[in-house]
Amino acid sequence: MGSLGVDFVSPNEEMEMEFDSSVFPPFKLSQIRASIPKHCWVKNPWRSLSYVLRDIIIVFALVTMAIFIDNWKFWPIYWILQGTMFWAIFVLGHDCGHGSFSDSPLLNSVIGHILHSFILVPYHGWRISHKTHHQNHGNVEADESWVPMPEKIYKELDFATKFFRFKIPFPLLAYPIYLITRSPGKKGSHFNPYSDLFQPNERKCVVTSTLCWTLMAALLFYLRNVVGSLQLLKLYGVPYMIFVMWLDFVTYLHHHGHEEKLPWYRGKEWSYLRGGLTTIDRDYGLLTIMGSLGVEFISPNENLELKFDSSALPPFKLSEIRAAIPKHCWIKNPWKSLSYVLRDVVIVFALVTMAIYFDNWKFWPIYWVLQGTMFWAIFVLGHDCGHGSFSDSALLNSVVGHILHSFILVPYHGWRISHKTHHQNHGNVEADESWVPMPEKLYKELDYATKLLRFKIPFPLIAYPLYLMRRSPGKKGSHFNPYSDLFQENERKFIVTSTLCWTLMVALLFYLSTVVGFLQLLKLYGIPYMIFVMWLDSVTYLHHHGHEEKLPWYRGKEWSYLRGGLTTVDRDYGVFNNIHHDIGTHVIHHLFPQIPHYHLVEATKAAKPVFGKYYREPKKSGAIPFHLVENLVKSMKKDHYVSDNGDIVYYQTDPKLFNDSGKKDK
Repeated sequence: MGSLGVDFVSPNEEMEMEFDSSVFPPFKLSQIRASIPKHCWVKNPWRSLSYVLRDIIIVFALVTMAIFIDNWKFWPIYWILQGTMFWAIFVLGHDCGHGSFSDSPLLNSVIGHILHSFILVPYHGWRISHKTHHQNHGNVEADESWVPMPEKIYKELDFATKFFRFKIPFPLLAYPIYLITRSPGKKGSHFNPYSDLFQPNERKCVVTSTLCWTLMAALLFYLRNVVGSLQLLKLYGVPYMIFVMWLDFVTYLHHHGHEEKLPWYRGKEWSYLRGGLTTIDRDYGLLTIMGSLGVEFISPNENLELKFDSSALPPFKLSEIRAAIPKHCWIKNPWKSLSYVLRDVVIVFALVTMAIYFDNWKFWPIYWVLQGTMFWAIFVLGHDCGHGSFSDSALLNSVVGHILHSFILVPYHGWRISHKTHHQNHGNVEADESWVPMPEKLYKELDYATKLLRFKIPFPLIAYPLYLMRRSPGKKGSHFNPYSDLFQENERKFIVTSTLCWTLMVALLFYLSTVVGFLQLLKLYGIPYMIFVMWLDSVTYLHHHGHEEKLPWYRGKEWSYLRGGLTTVDRDYGVFNNIHHDIGTHVIHHLFPQIPHYHLVEATKAAKPVFGKYYREPKKSGAIPFHLVENLVKSMKKDHYVSDNGDIVYYQTDPKLFNDSGKKDK
């Protein structure tokens, strides 16, 4: 019967929008850090050393087996296994370079030099250039490892250089050359302390590493004289080349080769976080345990899931949401709209007839709930007239809107205009109109009685008539006064018309009270009217409050129509979804109020893939939405005011409000 519910259907995969990996991420580096358990940051040097011991034992065991078996059927197996172990040793030295091996710089340096020198890597030279890579990952101008060449540099390269850079297997053998001459377009050497790679205070470290590398090269030269060039090639040379292929292969794949093209950045578009998010995790199967540069593909622990920041700039535009909604959802059918009016009016008069016929105190409470609910349904249809979603005819919208809203004592134009202000400024602390949070200064100036009436149930649920008369605390004006600050000069005549219609309805009710008696009118109309008011206050409040996570409110430049609209909340009202014309589909309604209520469910379903996590799936309701009572009560107890400062603010709690001491303090 209404447009305020949602259809809980999984989004159609065909409608899912392609994710743009270059958009600003809706989270901060600090949030990722905060989601990682504290013990993950603890470095255990004994555990790190155990991996070193394991890998060294395997390396020497493989050497022993190769010498003992000395069979050409075994040598290829040895080369692959030993080359893989050289790569595992490199990873442990890499951890030393990052300081993740232990908290001791001395231990990291000693172990790093031993491990990296063994596989002909200058420890400090590579450590420093690798630090540059991490600090500038994803930056075309400053990254160090497998950084893409600008078109101008690429076109200046000769064919042979391009061929060796991109024709496999040559790129997989490039690491030793990179250590000596760096990448095309960059100058310097990892062995030269005066290279552009290093700062003056790093030169002595580079000299130390180059010396260790030289000692290892000398040791290999000596071993060649002992065991022969061929034997040394088989035992060390070929495994070394396998290791180089592993290194080039893995480091390349962590920044390239994804099924989607990944962005690289320059200038102000680059940030440490955006650059880091261009890297790629890979699964190396059983080889993952050999080192720390892959990831184990275990389903993530839900407790470690990064908390979504709903205040982050959304990675989509309003136009993208609009484009996802089927074209027919925008079409207004006046006959279909009128059929809902006819349905609701028939039910209202049928309920009146039944109440008069039964006139039984067992039936009256049932009547009040049902009729109050139907008054609310009628309000929603008049609300659609005010948005222009009822039909394309302004005259039809105005006539039907006045009839429906006047019947339930709502000044049609007065409320329509203030509600338009609410939609145009949703989520804006300074300009919103409906259930807008009070700044702390204003809140603290209120007397205790006003605070209690604003937050102590049931008083807030019967506030709507008072709001129509004098608006919310901190705001002045009346929905009945054409000279109120709510209205522009050219809108005053509309206010006069609506106030006149409202007055005629009041006069009619007064007349009916003389015909049927005050008590009968109270039972037939008065109590259902109060049930309607409670529906209205509850629903409109819950669409902007009471979510399990705190939702942001905005000021100044942080506010935008899209960000404000995304702070609204969809709700599931169970059996009342249809009765209330699907008013629970509130996010889409707030962003596009011109969509007719009978298309809101479909439009919401179509837009969900665009929204992503910015859409808060409402909790599935039973037949009666009892769960929303808890949301309402909790929110009233804790959502009291927002800070006077800051352009992104959240509700704060007055701990004294519901304490006995609160009254005394006031």
